Formats: sequence, structure tokens, C-alpha cells
Amino acid sequence: MSVLSRLKGSKMDDLILKPADAELVSMLDSWKALSMPMPYERDIYLLAVPVAGTSYKENIGELAEHLSEGDLVTLIREPENPYDEFAIRMDVDLDGVPGIGPGEGDKNNLTRKMGYIPRATNKVFARLMDAGKLLFGVIRSVDMITDDYYRIMVKIYMRD
Repeated sequence: MSVLSRLKGSKMDDLILKPADAELVSMLDSWKALSMPMPYERDIYLLAVPVAGTSYKENIGELAEHLSEGDLVTLIREPENPYDEFAIRMDVDLDGVPGIGPGEGDKNNLTRKMGYIPRATNKVFARLMDAGKLLFGVIRSVDMITDDYYRIMVKIYMRD
């Protein structure tokens, strides 16, 4: 009697595998050895945004000198920000650059904080981050517009 025929209207005792079904069990166990596709990570490009607030940043010129296309930008959610409940701070990872260390403020009074994602586009990103998604940025370009204003464009990605 096959396993399928025993499932149709059988008693519980009939559902216990018998030695005759050993071949089926070994076949089912061998399926574990088959390679199943595993989940993988990928970076999904979302949008390019300018960094907001660079004109308020002290020593932005010195910081901008160290920025290059392709530098990694860390996005930090600031739900307690008094100006914007959806605020997302943009920090640049410049470890090893003199005067720019992992702390907030150092010997050259430079910090890694560049500014924020603009308010007009940050709500969706904030919701994604609040839902546990990992978002990060990559510097696309750094342009000096005036002596105290730099347009820094950052491409935003979601790791999924």
C-alpha cells in the first residue's frame, strides 16, 4: 500500500511509516542535500538627494575637501529632532583623515556630520528605516557653489 493511499481515510496507526516505506523516507532525506537558492543581499538604488543644511555646517569647506565620489554615507534616524520628526542625519565615514575621527568634534573642530536628507524627500526613507530596513548613501558629487555653500549629492540605497 502506498503512502498516498494510506492517507485517504486511514486510521492514525496506518499513517506510521513501515519498513517498506524506507525507500521513500531515504528519498525525502536526500532532498535536503539538494542545493536550494539561499536568500541574498542586494543594494537597491532609491534616489539621489542633495545634502540639506551644508550652509549651516561650520568648516564645510574643510570637510568637503576630504569628500570623494563613492565615499560611504551613514544615515542616522533622528526621530526626536525638534525641527523634523522624520529627520535623517547624513554622516560621512572619513576614518583615517587627520582631524576627522569617529567622535563628534575633534582637534580641527570637524565632525563627520554633513547635514540631512531634505525634508521634502525624507518621510519615505524614515518609514523604511523605522521598519528595520538598512539604508545608506554613497557620495555622487561635491560641487562648491559659493564660499560657504557646497552642493553634495548622495545616492540613497536600501540593502535588501
